[in-house]
Amino acid sequence: MKNVILLVIDTLTSQHLGCYSYKRETSPNIDKFAKDSIVFDNGYANNNATHPSFTTILTGRHPLSHQIVAHQGKKVLDKNIPNIAHILSKNNYKTVAFDNMYHWFKRGFEEYRYPSFKDKFWYGTSPSYTAVGATQLTKRIIKWLKNYREKLDSGKEDRNFFLFLHYWDPHFPYLPPKKYRNIFYNGNKKDKSNKSMDPVKDFIGWFLLGVWISSSITDIEWIKALYDSEIKYLDDNLGRLFEALKEYNFYDDTLIVFTADHGEIMEKTYDSGQGLYFMHFLLLDDTINVPYIIKYNKKYAGIRNSALVQHAD
Repeated sequence: MKNVILLVIDTLTSQHLGCYSYKRETSPNIDKFAKDSIVFDNGYANNNATHPSFTTILTGRHPLSHQIVAHQGKKVLDKNIPNIAHILSKNNYKTVAFDNMYHWFKRGFEEYRYPSFKDKFWYGTSPSYTAVGATQLTKRIIKWLKNYREKLDSGKEDRNFFLFLHYWDPHFPYLPPKKYRNIFYNGNKKDKSNKSMDPVKDFIGWFLLGVWISSSITDIEWIKALYDSEIKYLDDNLGRLFEALKEYNFYDDTLIVFTADHGEIMEKTYDSGQGLYFMHFLLLDDTINVPYIIKYNKKYAGIRNSALVQHAD
């Protein structure tokens, strides 16, 4: 038997990771992890929104089957539909979630680590939003791993664990800690001769984007670089997590599934002149082509597979 970690990153497109041939060094720790794993080159989410996608990930059912087809809709998951936590709990696993979605996502978990009010934040915005930064989340997870190792070693616990870990970064707004913000950008983000942000400000989604993107920003490449900086911030924290798994002797004996609920559009323009920017609208490669990486054991390390796989699998 093995421990199981389901590690899901919100809004992470595979197109911005080094192990999927991205040009920027956004993900050295994820790339290192990928070398220990099977990397699926054609992994797809079954939906482009958080609640439907996570429901599929946890239940193995397509959205048309579990009927959660919209994010934050009125529909509630049928109580008769089991999820992976129910199944593993029946097989004597300790089931723990570090997550912020609550609703039906807490079902089946012995422990559901929902953030307290003081820990809910987005950098630079209201503390009332239910998003927890990667630094705080990783710190919590590592503390749990340390405590569980101590319980195993003392004989107070003897079960394998199932951890469901939901990282919010790099979901918009792209506001990583200050030291990350210029890693991938060395231009002038407020150059008045640069008109690349004009279509973004005319975009129907500007009413959301304009909350965290200053109207004085003129260079669209600055926003794209911020998304990559978010990934680098996330990656540094995942490096800490992977090292902790090794330190507490869990890494080699843990099945780790790494994926994302959906991707993200950076910039997509059409012949009509209309465009999509910094959102995850529609079923496009940008929004549903996600990383799909599974670490099982050393026998399967370094394998790449071009088969089509999906979250419902």
